[in-house]
Amino acid sequence: TVIASRLPEGTLAVFNFANDLQGLPQTLLALSFATAAFPMLSQLWVKSESEQFKKLFQRTISEIFLWLIPIALILFAFRQPMVQLTLNYGRFDEFAQAKTAWTLAVFLLGLPAQGALLLLVRTFFAMGESRLPLISAIFGGITTILVASALGKWWGGAGLAAGVVLASLLQST
Repeated sequence: TVIASRLPEGTLAVFNFANDLQGLPQTLLALSFATAAFPMLSQLWVKSESEQFKKLFQRTISEIFLWLIPIALILFAFRQPMVQLTLNYGRFDEFAQAKTAWTLAVFLLGLPAQGALLLLVRTFFAMGESRLPLISAIFGGITTILVASALGKWWGGAGLAAGVVLASLLQST
């Protein structure tokens, strides 16, 4: 918000609209899978059943990717009509729709990584490890700020999205 406030008028709205559109599949699918797997991951870790723990993690991350990669590709292909369908009202003109579609395209490049991150954080918590996700989140926040500040000047909302995507990619690796 602070970075967007220094950019041209409407940048924050474009960023937020695009983020909301890409956040729907992430929340409905990845968060659901990660939340459902968490109690079993915790139980398997406590019981020292590392093979079952690994299998559950691998199956869950595969399911997340199985859904999010095709959805990201479909949304990428139809991003312009989707933005027009959902945001074509009020003062949201064709130029704003095009900027939102471009920002959404950048967000969608990182959708699978953002979904994986939801599971990774819960997996570390299931193992009783909270320091690494905290350090990763701090690193991700710094990365987001640096990249968004640099690219936001040239790309507007898409530059802000690039910061979020790059941080998610780095955090999930």
